[in-house]
Amino acid sequence: YEWDFFGIWGLKGRTFFDHGGIDWNFVKTSISHPDYPLLVPLLYDLVAIAGGRWDERALGLIFTGLCASVVVIARCHLAAEWDSHTLAAIGTLAVVFPALNLWIGLAEGAVMAFGCAGLLFIRRADPASMRIGALLLGFAAWSKNEGMALIGVTVVALLMARRFRDVLRMWPALAVISP
Repeated sequence: YEWDFFGIWGLKGRTFFDHGGIDWNFVKTSISHPDYPLLVPLLYDLVAIAGGRWDERALGLIFTGLCASVVVIARCHLAAEWDSHTLAAIGTLAVVFPALNLWIGLAEGAVMAFGCAGLLFIRRADPASMRIGALLLGFAAWSKNEGMALIGVTVVALLMARRFRDVLRMWPALAVISP
C-alpha cells in the first residue's frame, strides 16, 4: 500500500501542490497510472493548500472525515427506515467496521465512502435522494476506476428492479465523471 501512496495518489497530489495546479503533462507522461481519476490527489492537494504546506500526516483527516460521513449517513438512513433506535444503532455498528480504512493514503477509502453513501441514497428512490446518490457515485468513479463499475452495476440493478425513471435520474453521476 505504500507504493500506491508514494507512487500514485500522494505523488500526484504533491506534484499538483508543487506545480500550483494540475500538471497535465505529468499526468499524461508519469509512470503512476495516468488513467487513474484525480479526486483523491486533489483532496490531498486541498489539505496541503488549507495547511499552507505539504504534510502527509494531515492527509489522514480526509479518510477520517470520509469514514465519519458514511457512518452518519448510514445512521440517518437506518433511523428513518426502522422504528427502533436500537436496531438503527446495531445496523450502524455493522457499517462502522467496513467503513474504517486502515490504509490511509489509498483511494479505496474514498471509493467506499462515496459509493456506500451513494447507494444508501439511491435506495430511497425519491428524486432528491437519487440526485444526491448519483452525485456521490460520480465522486466514487472520480476517486478510482472501480467506481465507474459501481455506476454500471447500479444502473443494471435499477433496470432489474424496473426503476426505469431512476436510471434516467443517474445523469448527475455522468456529469461528475465527464470532465
